[in-house]
Amino acid sequence: MVSTDASSSRGAHGAFPTALSYGAHAEAAQGSSGSNNAQLPQTPEQLWSLITSVPAASVYSALLPVCHGLTDGPIVPPAGKNPRFNPILALPGVDLPIDNAAVRSMTLGLTFVVTARLNLPGVGKNPEALLDYACRLATVGDPVQFDMVAGRVGEFAWSLLRFAQKYNQTGLVVEPLNALFTNTYRLPYFNAVHAVLLEACLLTNSLQYGYHSLEVTYIDAREDTTYLDVLTFHHHAGTIAAAIGDYERATEFFSFATAMPTVAPSAIQLACAKRAVLCEVLFSGKEHRLPRDVAGSVSRLLSKAMPDYAKLAKAFEAHSWDAVREAATSGETVFVADCNWGLVVQIVNSITKRRILTLRKTYSRLTLADLAGKVGSNDVAAVKSTVEDMIKANEIHATLSSAPEIVTFLDDDDYASPARMATLKRAQQKANWLQYDLTRANLNMGLNKMWLQKQARLIESKEKGAEEKRGMFNFSEDIGMPVRGVGSNLNDMGF
Repeated sequence: MVSTDASSSRGAHGAFPTALSYGAHAEAAQGSSGSNNAQLPQTPEQLWSLITSVPAASVYSALLPVCHGLTDGPIVPPAGKNPRFNPILALPGVDLPIDNAAVRSMTLGLTFVVTARLNLPGVGKNPEALLDYACRLATVGDPVQFDMVAGRVGEFAWSLLRFAQKYNQTGLVVEPLNALFTNTYRLPYFNAVHAVLLEACLLTNSLQYGYHSLEVTYIDAREDTTYLDVLTFHHHAGTIAAAIGDYERATEFFSFATAMPTVAPSAIQLACAKRAVLCEVLFSGKEHRLPRDVAGSVSRLLSKAMPDYAKLAKAFEAHSWDAVREAATSGETVFVADCNWGLVVQIVNSITKRRILTLRKTYSRLTLADLAGKVGSNDVAAVKSTVEDMIKANEIHATLSSAPEIVTFLDDDDYASPARMATLKRAQQKANWLQYDLTRANLNMGLNKMWLQKQARLIESKEKGAEEKRGMFNFSEDIGMPVRGVGSNLNDMGF
């Protein structure tokens, strides 16, 4: 199992930053200046009066600019204080409404206020009340107003989780975070709340809860989503999938995080690359191949930073079982430090399974004793238990008869099985969304000035001196097609 203990998970890389360092937010007011700072509320009472008096239909135009100004405006903070949180925004001394209808109607303003309170150095004598109120806001808040400040909602979610961790109440925020995720989820756009929910599930060992949330398919992210949010989501999603035993999806999530564009490699990307290698071995028995679009800086780092992982994977793919055990033993210190020893143990234990899968291609029937001998085990009972587990997990299609005990391997092409149909459904859903996304990207690129200029220069350079000229584009008679489709050349994706 992948370790889900909070302390051990931090050993693979540095602790994930708090909400205070999650970067600038796209919803922050642009062009703030000293002139409009004078129009901002100067006391908590003035701000609270504005929040309570603005109708729900006018919060975007009347209240949102004020909250942005107090959050990111030109504030002169006291010495040692964080300038991103104006003390006025926390509404010190103001009792917030507890009625659900009032909370729902004032969701936008309360999101800023509660986030500020969660991040203040001192929370008063009753942190339980603040935690309870934050959970109430996450549960009953208005989805429309949440959507107006999606970036701030992500910061609110991180602040809620960190606050709960501080007071050892992480289990209390899983349900509210799930409700917040439901209220803010907008297909097909990723939002940071999902990453927070997955971290809460890992911290509380609610693996099935987090695994079910991975059924959604993202093909885009909002502009107010931070790079670290996306990395964190894929790391946590892969970790949960690996802990559940879905190594195929775990490899997919870890590979996506590894391939994210970057200039300087992230410690999270390195951790994901290592786990992708181990999960690929558990899934397919082969060495993991990095995606072709991995950044050069990441690729160079991985080629030097994972010799123990590469050694283990290559030995397993070559079916050198003694070398697999030796690689696991020699690299134990590294695997333990990376919090991946549980996966390595599963790889060593899966040798028997892998050998059974290999024999299945050659034999249709084997007695249990013969099967144990061919997989190199003297424990027939252990081999029988392994076969039963593989049948139960749909890893093989076989029957096990008794007196005498014979294993009969069946045809694997059972396309009507529930497991195959579920896999087909997920693949079809993903293909539909990818087709939609590619069509949209194709249209957008066709209207992009930079792409058109690049194509014009490319055509002119190839057609220079041609006799036939058509406007600004030159075509020679020996070229079969004039212009390639905007989505057909992958090299054009990164202009």
